[in-house]
Amino acid sequence: MPEWLGFWLVGVLMPVLSTGQEAPDRTALAREGMAALKSHHPVLRQRPLEYFFSLQLGPDTPVGYGRTRLQAAGENGSYRYENESLVAFSSGAKVMTRIEAKLSRTFEPVEIVARQLQITVDGKPPRLVVTRIRVGAKDIRLITESDNQKEEQTKAKPAPPLVYGIETVLTLLNFDAHPRALLRELDPQTAEARELIVQRETWEDGTPTIVTRTPDGTGSYQLWFDRGGELIRWAEPTIPVMFVRVGREPFQKLRDRFGPVRIPAEDKAPASGSR
Repeated sequence: MPEWLGFWLVGVLMPVLSTGQEAPDRTALAREGMAALKSHHPVLRQRPLEYFFSLQLGPDTPVGYGRTRLQAAGENGSYRYENESLVAFSSGAKVMTRIEAKLSRTFEPVEIVARQLQITVDGKPPRLVVTRIRVGAKDIRLITESDNQKEEQTKAKPAPPLVYGIETVLTLLNFDAHPRALLRELDPQTAEARELIVQRETWEDGTPTIVTRTPDGTGSYQLWFDRGGELIRWAEPTIPVMFVRVGREPFQKLRDRFGPVRIPAEDKAPASGSR
């Protein structure tokens, strides 16, 4: 593990070990989570929320780029979420990912299409994996296609508050009104959800950070902000890079350097008005 990320993990996990908090009341925190989602800062149709990132193994070691975009999609308050990224390995291999999703007004996923293209340097053709999620009232349908094979599964729908695109959702919550809450993050690869307790904390220099932990206290997502409340970077222990926010021009330079995200689009992305 890169030393830089090791320091970050210590920063996330050490506060957990020192808090000595009792087991959380998950039912009450889930109600608080739903209330926080219902009262989030809305994204206007004419002003999408868009973030550009440099994917870094260290302060000066970019290995790719990422972009997220959240846009109001309909009169019912639903959203359209997009996420694309490219990671380039020193071997020459690349992984490109593009995700398009329709979310409800409380960020519950309705439909997700995720495409990932894996490019190797061993002479094998690129491998495309397409995952589709359709969320119904009681269950979730998961369809995975790769290597000319198709697998379908149906799983029980997790209890609310169920969300997707959590790294963006967290930037829209009012932590003054809802300082601690529980959210359930949907994993589009498995159609299962994990519970995360989210709360805002403050560093010694006064800058805010949003920390998420599983109910047993294990650190997960962490988002850092500047004194003005603007997101500057985020990370998650299972993802071996840090997402450092950059402007549009630096993002374009990274895109020119590593190449564009080009993934075959043989299937249709979810329409903004479909269910």
